[in-house]
Formats: sequence, structure tokens, C-alpha cells
Amino acid sequence: MSLGQKKKKRKCNGCQKYKEPKGSNNVIAWCSDRCQTVIIRRALRKSKIQNEKVFREIKTRVRGSDRSRAIANTQKAFNSLIRALDAGEPCISCGQFECGHRMTCGHYKSVGSGKGISIRFDPRNAYLQGSACNQGEAKYGGARARTVGQKYTERLIAKMGQDMVDWLEGPHPIAKYDILWLTSVRTLFLNEVSVLEAGGEPTRDWRALGGHSDLQPPTN
Repeated sequence: MSLGQKKKKRKCNGCQKYKEPKGSNNVIAWCSDRCQTVIIRRALRKSKIQNEKVFREIKTRVRGSDRSRAIANTQKAFNSLIRALDAGEPCISCGQFECGHRMTCGHYKSVGSGKGISIRFDPRNAYLQGSACNQGEAKYGGARARTVGQKYTERLIAKMGQDMVDWLEGPHPIAKYDILWLTSVRTLFLNEVSVLEAGGEPTRDWRALGGHSDLQPPTN
């Protein structure tokens, strides 16, 4: 730009008016020191908001990861409890002592049957089940082709009574599994497993209808 030539007017990013900008090659134009201050403060606020948003997103992911880990660890402890409670019993579905390659924990109302099902970690909702039945590979009844689930229901009624099955069928509230509750019941399960594996008697009737308020998770 030659001496004395006026700068081309540009829209000020502070007052939003078209004026001659400060400096010679401004990417962000301003017409006065006051407007420059406005622009800087605006940029700082935007940066702070963006940083806070990123922080919240990271915090949410971390919390979600911690909660997922707590659920997985509690599930392992719960599975161990069911295997200890029913040690020496046959598969709840087929009645065989050898069913698949191992005996495991089989839920009556499966984890996937309802989002956040509140009886996921309730021993009344799970019994010893062979891996073949647990994975849904076995079929029974020849032409009638009754499924593993149907056999489970029949044998559970014979074992625990119709009232138990009626209770399990619900309805049940949606659980809000928080880390504190998950840690608490995990400790409870592991302590009981230690007692049972040492040859002791159960410290409570885990399959009794009613009671067990400490096994009820927070709900929405």
C-alpha cells in the first residue's frame, strides 16, 4: 500500500461496523483498542466453553468406563456365588450333571431381557446351568422342540415353586447401578463365596422370597 493510501474498510469483529482496521494485515479486524479487547474476551470465553465441554465429555467417558468395569467385576463375583451355592447340583435346564464343557451361572431373566434389569445380581434369578444350555445350543422334546428356556421354567417351578417364577416374571424397576452399590454387593458376594468354599453353611437363605433389601439396587 502506497503512502497516504487509505486502508480498505472492513467489518470490525468487535462493534460489527465497517471501519478502517487497525494494523496492515489483520485476519481478525478491529477498529479500536476497545473492540480488540472485546474480541479477545469473546475468544477466551469461547475457548473456556469448548474446554469445559471437552472436559465434561472426557469425565463422562471415564465414569462410564469405571462403571462398566464395576459391573463386570460384580458380575464375576455374582457368577462365583451362584456356582458356590449350587455346587454339586445338575443343570437347571436339562437336569444333567454334565452339560457342555463347564457349569456356569444361568439367569432366568437374562441380562439382555431388559435394560438395567434390577434383578441382574439377585441370586433368586440365577442358578447353576451347563454351558451348552446357557449358550442356547441344546434342544429338548423331539418333535415338540421345547427350548432351554421352557425347560428352565419347568425345573425352576419344581425346585422353587410357582410363586418364585411369578415373582421373577415381574414387573421389576429399571436399576441405576452406581459404583458404590456395585462395590458393596461385590464384597458381599465374595465374602459368601469364601465361606462356602471353606465348607461353611450359607450365611442367609439367598433364594428366599422377601427381604434382601441390600440386594436391591438404586432405581430411576
